[in-house]
Amino acid sequence: METQLLQILRDYDRSRFHMDVVCYGTEVGYLVSEAEKLGADVLHCPKSSNLYLFSKRFHEVIANREYDVVHCHSEAWSGPILRGAKHAGVSIRIAHIRSSLPQGFTIRNPVLKLGRNFIVAWGRYWLVKYATYILGVSGSALDARFPEWKNKERFSIWSLGVDTRKFCPPDARFNESGKSPALISVGSFIPQRRQDLLLQIYVLVLEQMPSAKLVFVGEGKRLQPCIALAKRLGIDDGVGFLGLRDDIPDLLREGDVFVSCSEAEGLPNVLLEAQASGLPVVASDIPPHREALPEGAHRFLFSHDDIQGAADNIVRILNEPQLYSIMDPNFRTSS
Repeated sequence: METQLLQILRDYDRSRFHMDVVCYGTEVGYLVSEAEKLGADVLHCPKSSNLYLFSKRFHEVIANREYDVVHCHSEAWSGPILRGAKHAGVSIRIAHIRSSLPQGFTIRNPVLKLGRNFIVAWGRYWLVKYATYILGVSGSALDARFPEWKNKERFSIWSLGVDTRKFCPPDARFNESGKSPALISVGSFIPQRRQDLLLQIYVLVLEQMPSAKLVFVGEGKRLQPCIALAKRLGIDDGVGFLGLRDDIPDLLREGDVFVSCSEAEGLPNVLLEAQASGLPVVASDIPPHREALPEGAHRFLFSHDDIQGAADNIVRILNEPQLYSIMDPNFRTSS
């Protein structure tokens, strides 16, 4: 989400529009400095489990700025934000549903989960009440939150796209003499992305293709545990953790197959970018991945309890570079 907002800041017409960003609390995230360089004011609004207080805070943050639109990407807290925007006189208030992840996904304590669910239900009531438009990045994302959305006028799908001018297949892929085949995965290191599962899959890939390499791009709270897991599995020599990068198109062109093990997504833009780069995709079998991939590519989806099947799909694609394009006639390949 954050990188998408930065891309909008880079591309939008500054002669017609101005865009600012609101962050939760006083913490400065690692993308804030770039947002400021691109001309955005970065405002701060501390979260609170007291939704009335949070709504009041947001109202106070934007009250004197005469915004025409508030576009909220944080679903669990959209309700109080949109309520605050309404009271500040903002006429267009957009809630953007970006994930099919169940709310309270990481909460195990039943008492905390009950409290969280109460806050989410309260916030969702305000979301529906105060949003002028409710968008979803995919049908899966809206289905997970609002099963009857198709019959509601304010709801619509706004799938995010990619600038295909920046992503194009290389002249050749996996045909260079002596080049080790490369698996690549791009995304934040958060629990639902399951990079730990990909490390286990990579172990099985190495049994069949010892020269294969694995590259991760991204940061997050699960990064260090994954680095530690790679060392415990004895595969750290073949795994690269590149952190945040601004050369994603170039990195995708260097890869041979893109892999995603996510348990939940909205509409994963990186899968679109991988396909625009001519990369075959092997991914977990979840509805958002099915939406992001053409039907012919669905045979390379795998269930989370079938890591051997995932490894076999990866190896087969690496051994048969034309296989993916044969299975999906619309796939752009340059091999």
